[in-house]
Amino acid sequence: MSILLQRTLLAATVSIVAACGSDAPVCGDGHQDPGEECDDGNSIETDVCLSTCKARQLSSLTVKWEFNKEAAPDFTGDSCIDLGAKNVEVTLLGGPEPLVAVENCSFRQVVFIDIPAATYDVELRVLDADELDLTSSSITAEFEFPGGTATTEVIVPPDQWIRAYLGTFFFRVAWAGADCALAEPPVVDQRLTLVVAGGDTFTGTTTSGAGMDGSSASTCVSLDDQFPQSALEVPYGPASFTIEGLDELGEVLYSEAFETFVGAGVNNPELVFDVDLVAP
Repeated sequence: MSILLQRTLLAATVSIVAACGSDAPVCGDGHQDPGEECDDGNSIETDVCLSTCKARQLSSLTVKWEFNKEAAPDFTGDSCIDLGAKNVEVTLLGGPEPLVAVENCSFRQVVFIDIPAATYDVELRVLDADELDLTSSSITAEFEFPGGTATTEVIVPPDQWIRAYLGTFFFRVAWAGADCALAEPPVVDQRLTLVVAGGDTFTGTTTSGAGMDGSSASTCVSLDDQFPQSALEVPYGPASFTIEGLDELGEVLYSEAFETFVGAGVNNPELVFDVDLVAP
């Protein structure tokens, strides 16, 4: 190839590069081009964007919290509002240094990003609007974090809350799995006895006027009513609920005692109690 031809080809190549080079992806120019997961304008390997313009996969540990979850069968937990909780402070102990995060209680979780694999003690404080503690001590749980992405849940149990609460008790009653008139034998009246935290019998009534201290019977309430039976301003905490089903003569056909739970405030789950036949 002659020198003249070589120079001609080189000039053509330079012209093509000059014409097209401005559109070619350049990793590290601060502009995310097609094919790049990120471009932060630097070549630092310890930030979220690698020098290859690939996103660094950060480890994350999500710490969730629940209040009084599973305090009784089918009790799903209490809400932040009903317990007066504003913020939750979560501390991780066990890494190179303590890590602390504070989040609005209603978010129900905090996320720790880019933390090393380790065995952590997770400490949780529940705070009111004045930043005062709502529990008698920090709630502590141990969690083995292997790295990558993981989630752990911390449950604050009923006996840790230091304030006295009242709650609404929602319930439905079945008789050996059936409604009042469809039960075999059918139920005409019900008699209810609710013993609340501290061992006191609840002397109030349901919103429909049925007594709950076991002293009198009331008309059986259908399992399929639009709204559950409910009692207002019941002392919060573990409770014992005895339910009896009577025939038209006042004879007890069904009877069973249940260990249950009365949540704080009004945002409580409705509980279903299936009462067994009295043994012959």
